[in-house]
Amino acid sequence: MIDGVDLAPLLFADEELAPRPILYYSGLSLWAVREARFKAHKRRNIPMIAMPGHSFWPAVPKGPWLFQLELDPDDSYDLSLRHPNQLTQMLARMDYWDTESVRNPRGWR
Repeated sequence: MIDGVDLAPLLFADEELAPRPILYYSGLSLWAVREARFKAHKRRNIPMIAMPGHSFWPAVPKGPWLFQLELDPDDSYDLSLRHPNQLTQMLARMDYWDTESVRNPRGWR
């Protein structure tokens, strides 16, 4: 999937663009996606606060999470238990995009 869109209809024909997902990457890893009013985050390791006198920061697996951006723009309240089907569908699309980006890293197909 190419994270881009043809802007010609917007610029030259005054048409609205079709809604599309917004992908959030950290390096080469897809961490989250925003579609319409929801944003889903994959499960990942979250660094915890280091203990005084220790030089390491343990990481704990957390997530996945689902947020409703209209009501929670700061991603503060996880709705994954309230909307499990929405989260499952969004995570499945994220897995597809991850697989597709490995098969087709330049997005030219």
